[in-house]
Amino acid sequence: MLRNKTYNRYYFRTVVEIMILAILLLLNIGTVGAQKGASDTLQQIQLQDALQMPGRLEANEANSVFIQPETDKVSKTSEIAIAANPLPGTIFIRDDATGGNCTLIGTWDNSTKTCTLTTNIAGTIQIDNDGITLNGNEHKITGNGTDCGVYLYYRIHVTIKNLIVEKFVSGICLSQSSYNNLTGNIILNNKDGIRLAGSDYNNITNNTALNNSNGIGLYFPPGKENNLTENIVKNNILGICICRGHDNNFTSNIVSNNSDGFRIYYSGDNTLKNNTISYNSGSGIFSDWGSINNKFTRNTISNNPGSGLILRYGTNNSFAENTVSNNSVGIIIAENPYKIFNNYFNNSNNTQIFFNISGIWNITKQPGTNIIGGPYLGGNFWAYPNGTGFSQTCTDNNKDGLCDIRYTLDDNNTDYLPLAAKAATRNLILNPGFESGTSPWIFYTDGTGKFTAGSPGYEGSKSANIVVYTGGTNIQLYQKGISLEPKTRYRLSFAAYSRTGHDLKVLLIKHVSPFTHYGLDQKFNLSASWQEFSTEFTTTGFTGSINNGRLMFYLAPFAKAGDKYYIDNVRLEKI
Repeated sequence: MLRNKTYNRYYFRTVVEIMILAILLLLNIGTVGAQKGASDTLQQIQLQDALQMPGRLEANEANSVFIQPETDKVSKTSEIAIAANPLPGTIFIRDDATGGNCTLIGTWDNSTKTCTLTTNIAGTIQIDNDGITLNGNEHKITGNGTDCGVYLYYRIHVTIKNLIVEKFVSGICLSQSSYNNLTGNIILNNKDGIRLAGSDYNNITNNTALNNSNGIGLYFPPGKENNLTENIVKNNILGICICRGHDNNFTSNIVSNNSDGFRIYYSGDNTLKNNTISYNSGSGIFSDWGSINNKFTRNTISNNPGSGLILRYGTNNSFAENTVSNNSVGIIIAENPYKIFNNYFNNSNNTQIFFNISGIWNITKQPGTNIIGGPYLGGNFWAYPNGTGFSQTCTDNNKDGLCDIRYTLDDNNTDYLPLAAKAATRNLILNPGFESGTSPWIFYTDGTGKFTAGSPGYEGSKSANIVVYTGGTNIQLYQKGISLEPKTRYRLSFAAYSRTGHDLKVLLIKHVSPFTHYGLDQKFNLSASWQEFSTEFTTTGFTGSINNGRLMFYLAPFAKAGDKYYIDNVRLEKI
């Protein structure tokens, strides 16, 4: 029998030792401090086969026993737990008149079951009932390098918030605990910042994990459907470890300056979405042994010296809509099969593929906005920082946003529909943001009003400012001399608002009589705050190229006396 003093747990190498311990417990000898009906926290005692490597408990699935204090029964399970005394100095928060020990460290609100700290403390806080809220109130709990800072065992609907936790083996521990909320906590200088084992449906939001060995981890037994959202995980040895878990969601987290950003193994059906993963000294994401059916989407993975993503020894993982740039290697693959499409790769070395394996690098061509704004989905965008990447230089004669030829990565891997760089478009409007004043824009009204260029700007510092002193039937801001081609598609875009939310119309006409309409005559519904507007149209009313177009913002009959309109960032471009 071996004792782990850190967790006050005991490990066994033989069944004989377990049988002896069980007999002692049943006789109430209490070799490890366990007693029948004891209210002390159940701690785990795990079997460790003599042939297994110490320190790899995540891979230990040997037989085990569970001693049930209620019945004294011994049963075989896949993970074991047995009663053991908590460490001295533990603060217990309970649902009673004083909140257990809460009044020793803070205030207890019995109606909301909330313990609010009023001082910094040293030692573990253990939550002993469901539905309790621990509000750290920005206070700190400090350990001596052992045990958990805050400990939940078989707890539900507990909230831990606004707490600073440092210098424990694990800052906040959830064991077999579900439907709990951790929010606004700062976890630093621990071995594990936040540790979940066998815990489901928890929300971990807006926490900061700094300078831990592992920032946040999901460990054996596997947990499911936990949501980790908008956390900051920085300067840890390992950022986030999905070491055993499935169907968990990791969304909009900032994971930077760790060794590896995410490490995943023996885990499946997890989703990593909208995370910013950067400046990790190893890999942004390292998906390793036994990782299956995980989805990586819309993540920004950049400036990781090792690699952006490693897929190794897993299967059926998918990678889509991610931006992978300025990494030493964009993606390293040593597993099969995999599906990688609609990503933006811009690294000096975009791919490394081992073992002659092959995967899927595109989907069937289908309408939809791709990652660089093109009109079709297909494969990936392949760039190099120096501008010579395949997608940056390929031809796209039919203007569908896809390269005309396939991109061969190696003998076994081909992107059959690589994305093509969008052709540069020229704005036909001069001074589109009014940053250089009012020229060449012209303002006309048959009432009274004023046109200036000033704040607020939508993108720059200025916009068109139109004040209507008295209403009229013809109020317009326009630019003339616009060159157009017949039967050609154009796109107009702009930003605008009016203080009263009154609307306007935009027309494209011949500048002089008979003021022929050239294909654009559309009303736009403005509000009292900035909005972006965009419309596409085909030119009509002329043959051959012309240069007599007038683009006109027409305020009548919408504008009333006292109205003020703002217009900015006007673009008219051929598409």
